[in-house]
Amino acid sequence: MKIAHALAAALGHPVAPLRLPFAAFDYDADGTAILFELDGAAWSCALDGHACAVVADHRRPRGFGVVRDLSIPADNRPAPSPDGKWEALVEDNQLVLRRPGGKDAIRLSSDGSAGDFYDPETLAWSPDSRHILLYRVRPGYARQVLRVEAAPAGRLQPALRTQLYPKPGDAIDQEQPVLFDVATRRETVIDAELFPNPYQLSQPRWRSDGHSVEFDYIRRGFQQARVIAVDADTGKAHAAVTENAATFVYADRRFAHTVHGLGDEIVWASERDGWNQLYLIDGHTGRVKNRITHGNWVVREVVKVDDDKRVIWFAASGMNPGEDPYFKHYYRIDFDGRHLTPLTPANADHDVAFSPDMTLFVDTYSRVDLPTISELHRADDATLVARITTGDDTRLVATGFRPPEVITAKGRDGKTDIWGDRGAAARLRSAQEISGDREHLCRSARQLRAQGFLAVRLSRRWRQGDRDAGAGRSRLYRRPD
Repeated sequence: MKIAHALAAALGHPVAPLRLPFAAFDYDADGTAILFELDGAAWSCALDGHACAVVADHRRPRGFGVVRDLSIPADNRPAPSPDGKWEALVEDNQLVLRRPGGKDAIRLSSDGSAGDFYDPETLAWSPDSRHILLYRVRPGYARQVLRVEAAPAGRLQPALRTQLYPKPGDAIDQEQPVLFDVATRRETVIDAELFPNPYQLSQPRWRSDGHSVEFDYIRRGFQQARVIAVDADTGKAHAAVTENAATFVYADRRFAHTVHGLGDEIVWASERDGWNQLYLIDGHTGRVKNRITHGNWVVREVVKVDDDKRVIWFAASGMNPGEDPYFKHYYRIDFDGRHLTPLTPANADHDVAFSPDMTLFVDTYSRVDLPTISELHRADDATLVARITTGDDTRLVATGFRPPEVITAKGRDGKTDIWGDRGAAARLRSAQEISGDREHLCRSARQLRAQGFLAVRLSRRWRQGDRDAGAGRSRLYRRPD
């Protein structure tokens, strides 16, 4: 009730306490507020109902994450060292140090400029406060495109908007990692031989012992992804993990977990055998120590990695024969690939929320012909603790509703099962039209639907060669910047 009232005051319209406009939330660091996303913005609400507000984002915007909007200042708030003795920031494109609250700055760099500047948003202190790593950035091409907003809020006339929109082949920001020793003031530019022509580098992540720092690298063209580790004392880099692909690496599905934060072992997700699976990698050599998961099914999500128990909780699809391969199920497995334990055996699509200590989970599952069920289970052996809710479609069925029928058919190869849902209908009329003009087919589909037809657009079956051809075309845009 308190949160609903506070949120209503912030939004300017009523909010029903039992229908809060967000589906999930997290607690803030001190547990006094909840954090959630609403209409594309991050929000915070105090648990005592005092206030709700949009969480300010001080970071400089980037076009698709690869070209900075230099018309907006970077977040250059001083970054304090973990021991509290120093704070670091950027002045006149150079990295400087100063004592907390002091004004006298010690310049650590001298090679920054407006066309090759140090970005304070990439600054990362080592946990022992001995080193700093940040990126020196050569800006890419800031292409602006124009859009017309037909119905802007608060006005009758359309509005012209500009958007930072890098296109294939455009020069993008080039980030060069640079390491600084705080005591000796030594600057080490990291050799880029292991990360040439980068499309994107991740934020630097220091290992827990402060002996090394790592960052993710994706090569332009998406045919190589790596985790690069840099020794803090020497500045020497090595590839802790390397993923190569003749076609492309699915960058958005990458997963890497450094065990105990030390860099000796890395849990890595890879499609190298054609299925997204988990591997345990030697972080010093980059070699596979062992496969954790394997089979003709895909890992959809890694929920939790317990380094001490050497256990992984994950979600996967396609493991159960004779079941819709798109259904998501949850499992637990050891680092060595043993003791694979199904946690959600019901033939349905599952959405699971684990307790913070990973001892319990709430399993919410359903199918097109099964109303939603929520249950509380133990996480070690999936034992049912209690049934929370059971969906009731009695009144809906009484109106004559019939759920869609689940159908399967063999694909063109005669082996692959194609799954789908067929809606209930007394009679279907059919019509067929063949055209290579996509826009023409879309117009025809709208006309057919208006006449009572069920419009289905079919295309040729995707083949590996199609992916190869697409990857070949993308090489046109892999030129260095």
